[in-house]
Amino acid sequence: PQASSSTVVLNKGLFSKPLLSLSLVRLLFMFNFNFERGIMPIFLHESESFRASETQIGIYMGSISFASALSQLFLGSIADRIGSRKLMVFGLLAGGLSYVSLMYLDGVVSLYLLGVLQGIFFAACEVSMMIHMMEIMPSGSSGIVMGFYGLSEDIGGIIASPSLGLVYD
Repeated sequence: PQASSSTVVLNKGLFSKPLLSLSLVRLLFMFNFNFERGIMPIFLHESESFRASETQIGIYMGSISFASALSQLFLGSIADRIGSRKLMVFGLLAGGLSYVSLMYLDGVVSLYLLGVLQGIFFAACEVSMMIHMMEIMPSGSSGIVMGFYGLSEDIGGIIASPSLGLVYD
């Protein structure tokens, strides 16, 4: 008897090195997502360098979302030219370095400018991860691959939330 298509996808496609690697990247990216949404507002409010008010934190978060939304079409075009993997690596590295830069910045104007850059870097990660997933997805397996991608995202969020809280404490 022939194996079902789901079994074939599980055996040959879902556990392939590229898809497992992408799932690991997505899992790790959730640390960034949870840090940005959960820890970052507290840090900005308590930091001697920023002492940001809730309004200023909201503007910073809004600048990230706005820059991310505006840059996605442009970033998709870049991914088509240079490849999604390069863009993904760049976005992750630049996003990580942007957090390090918080130790050297002060004032809300520099924070707003950093927010714009972070929005672009994080959009680069998001766009390139989705493009890369479409490139490596075995044919006829979009549902199970998206489910696996979502699972890695959820596991990342579950691990990241208490881990980041512990580190911040």
